[in-house]
Amino acid sequence: MIKKYFFKEVPSTNDIAKELLKSEDLIVAYADYQSKGRGRNENKWFGNSGENIYCSFGIRHKISISIDQVIIFQALGAIIVANALREITSEYLNSNILNETVNFKIKYPNDVMAEMKNGEFGKICGVLAEHSFQGEECTESIIGIGVNINQTKFSGITANTPTSLKLLLNTEFDSKKIFNSMVDNFMKIRELEYSKLLEIWRKELNFENKIAIIKNKNDKYKIIELLQNGEIKLQNIATNLFEFIDNGDSIRYDLR
Repeated sequence: MIKKYFFKEVPSTNDIAKELLKSEDLIVAYADYQSKGRGRNENKWFGNSGENIYCSFGIRHKISISIDQVIIFQALGAIIVANALREITSEYLNSNILNETVNFKIKYPNDVMAEMKNGEFGKICGVLAEHSFQGEECTESIIGIGVNINQTKFSGITANTPTSLKLLLNTEFDSKKIFNSMVDNFMKIRELEYSKLLEIWRKELNFENKIAIIKNKNDKYKIIELLQNGEIKLQNIATNLFEFIDNGDSIRYDLR
């Protein structure tokens, strides 16, 4: 079982989860607001109080996890959010609360994107995974997740246009219900073998053979595959040479 901890306000749910793991093996910390939320690459995560989901899953590993495999925890965070968002929008649609739903996609490696009215994709969720190591082995993993639910105005500089469920569907959503669905999904898939999690991630990304652009380069590339270590293998269309990417901020491709 996973222990749930709820807070009104914290600096960062990832920091709280790290403290809780000193005495627990499996926890999730949820806050109505975090004052110092952070994302990947030292980015800030901005969000209003009580309008979104701010949570962190903490895992003290009982089996050895290699450095090459820790990237899967970023993917795990995105997968459980995408599943939960699909579940809640389908439920609202079936209950006639909504008359339309939304296309949710995972953008490599761990952003959950939602298709907006103009056909572009906005960022609805970010994931920050942090780890503790003893030598080459990972002993603890924390998966920090921010999901935009009912917030409709955003500030701060971001590489992707932010959006939320309420902005997309003009309906108030139950954040705690979505959070509980995330926890359920986490418990269902967290113990899958690495190869099975990797395959779920591959299917979610669905980007093989798509054309991509790499930041600060003029050439176009064909995405070949997601490798076992979580890198993307690409082939330069002009030269046929291969390149490898492990940073989602460096690559752009069509999410459809």
